[in-house]
Order: sequence, then structure tokens, then C-alpha cells
Amino acid sequence: MTGGIVPLMKRIPAALLLLICVPAILAQEPVSRERLRADLEFLTSTPVEGRVSLSRGADTAAWFLATEMRKIGLQPTVDGGFLQPFEVVPVRPDRERSSIEIRRGEAVETFGAGTVFLPKPLQPVDVTLDVVFAGYGISAPEFGYDDYAGLDVRGKAVLVFDHEPQEGDPKSIFHGTGFTLYANTWTKTQIAAGHGAAALLVVTEPINPHRPAPRNPERANAPRQALVESELRIPRFSISPQVADALLRSTEHTLADLQQQIDRGPSPASRAIDGVKVRLRAANQSVEPVTSWNVAGLLPGTDPALRDETILVTSHYDHL
Repeated sequence: MTGGIVPLMKRIPAALLLLICVPAILAQEPVSRERLRADLEFLTSTPVEGRVSLSRGADTAAWFLATEMRKIGLQPTVDGGFLQPFEVVPVRPDRERSSIEIRRGEAVETFGAGTVFLPKPLQPVDVTLDVVFAGYGISAPEFGYDDYAGLDVRGKAVLVFDHEPQEGDPKSIFHGTGFTLYANTWTKTQIAAGHGAAALLVVTEPINPHRPAPRNPERANAPRQALVESELRIPRFSISPQVADALLRSTEHTLADLQQQIDRGPSPASRAIDGVKVRLRAANQSVEPVTSWNVAGLLPGTDPALRDETILVTSHYDHL
């Protein structure tokens, strides 16, 4: 499910195996090509509709998995069954109530809101905030790097680059040309909230070796959704370079200047953006949550020395 999996550990005892997958491998009969093919043909059949979340096909797939778990003798996990309901909200941005306004005294520039994450999609956001630039939005003590060191972001909007410093450098402290968890916008949002920020603004760094992934038409047409209440606590706006340039206009720096300054070290180039306020407005058209399902079965352990340990084997049954 997009938006995260609802934790099951709060509901079940330890020393058990959680499964959210096709369970043929645990059946008593030998696993056969025919058995695997039968499961796959059903789960990929037209009536299951690609198992797209919030569709009847996804519900059908969930019930199929629950039935298979019961057939092979796994123990139920949730109120005597194998299905754990949780609520998600279809994400349909209301463009009439979503925008970014940049204010310098009496001057106001207005832009489209772009892609927006709302921690509570049923509740619109309308806030006016001071702005600070916090490099790549990373606090990584294990790498000796902290964009937030000495920076007060409490109650402010934080402008950060996507990804990580020195991304094209094999000798980068951030695992060379690979990505660490700090490249993820989820992590950047969590870090910003932990420092007291009120909102996060993410812009793609102007000098970058990565290219956007090929557009997947199925994914583009799939309904976006979010949990009714996310673990993340602040809104995130993915903004264009034009919006970021407008925010930095009163400074002596461009996006490229700041990126190069950071990447040379790497060393933070964080700073307040004085004289600028940003008004962030965002709302979702959908106001009714929809029920979706986790599917889980339990296989008790038999080793007394390991009975208090839990192994989770997880997968997602929705296609996108």
C-alpha cells in the first residue's frame, strides 16, 4: 500500500511468523509448477483488476490470500481472522485550494502547489511561514554531516535539495554513487519535523547525474492514496526550480551555487532566507476514507530458545 503498512506487532504475540504473501510455499503438499501457476493465473487475471489498491480486485486478492492461509493451517492474527482493516484516503489534490505564495513586503508571487504530501489528508493546510535553506535536509551523525547544525528551523518552512551531496562521486561519504536512506524524502521529512520545522519544500538539485525513471503508464493512471494519519507530522511540497529561485532571489546565491558549495566538502551551506515568507495552501478533494486490508497469518516457532523472537516475511499483493 502506498503510504505505508499499518503495524501489526501491536496486535500479536511474539515468536510467530507473519506472512503477507502467497502462501503456497507452506502448504503440506509439495510445491509444484501447476500450483504456483494456478495462484499466479488467478492473481493476474482480468477480474482481479491488477490488484490496484482501493479496487474490488484488490479486495478479491486479499480475501483469496486469507482463504489460502486458512487452508494451509496458519493461525489467524486479527480478531480471529487474517484480515486487518485500515483506512486510506484517495489523493485528489484540489487545485483551487492549493498554491504557493512567496511574499516580500507587499510583493506577492503565486505558483502552483506541485506535488503535495499531507500528514492528515482530510485536513487542509494553510500556513504562512519564514523560510530557511537546509542543504540536502540531512542529519547523519554516522557520516559526520548535519545540514541542521546551528540552524533554527522551529516553526519555519525548510527548503532542501532532493537526494544527497556528491551523488556522482564514487568517493562520497554517502556510500559513493549509491543511495543511503537520507536520499529519501520520507527521511528528509522526518528529520525536518524532528528539528521542529513546520513544513518541508523539496527541489531537485540543479546539477545531478540521475535521470528520472521511465514513465510507467499503469502507475500514472493508478489512484494515489495516503493513510488517514501518517507517521510523518508536517506537510511536504515538491517545488519547481522556479519556485526555489524565487525564494532565493533576495540572496546572493543560486541553487547551483549552493549545491556546488555543499558538494565541495561536503559541508553544509545552510542559512536563513531573510525578508521572505511563504504561504502554503493545500487541500484534498476526497473527504471520505476507504477501507483497505493487510493480510497476515502466523506460524508458531518451535525452538524454545528463540520463542521470544519474531521473523517477518512481508510482501505487497497490490500491483502498484
